[in-house]
Amino acid sequence: MQLDSVIIILLLLFIFPIIILFSNPNIFFIITSIIIILSSLKKLNIILFEKNPNDESIENVSDEMPDDFESISEIDYKKLVKGIRSLWNFFVIIFFVYCIFYVNSIILKEISVILIAYRLFKLFDILSIINFSSSIPFFDRIKNFSSFIANSFSIIFITIVCCNKFIRFYL
Repeated sequence: MQLDSVIIILLLLFIFPIIILFSNPNIFFIITSIIIILSSLKKLNIILFEKNPNDESIENVSDEMPDDFESISEIDYKKLVKGIRSLWNFFVIIFFVYCIFYVNSIILKEISVILIAYRLFKLFDILSIINFSSSIPFFDRIKNFSSFIANSFSIIFITIVCCNKFIRFYL
């Protein structure tokens, strides 16, 4: 009986809101845009105001919390974090591909392609398909600079696409 109540709670908390979110494309677009903009603003804040902006790495997590988590749930914490980050990057790539259909300017389409390429680069870095850090000198500085540029372009691009989409279709 306890498993049934957990499934019902999961349905009420996660599945139904996701179904409602995906049933209306305008609400999906607005909420996804807000989430990506807030994430970009957070990363810009970390890059500009933190001493060590590379705090995103999995290795910087304290050893106590993952060990407690792994002992309770028997799930590898590092693989879970890698999976969540890779899913997030896939989601953002799909969103940028979706945004391409709402812009007419070739410059905005090029910015979208650059943002997609940056997210693919991050995805390769997360999944450790290619070890970029050993092959490129000053990798951390280049990574911070490219992250700053990509997050700035993400905010600008999403704002322009939102204005373009909703002004064109509702006025």
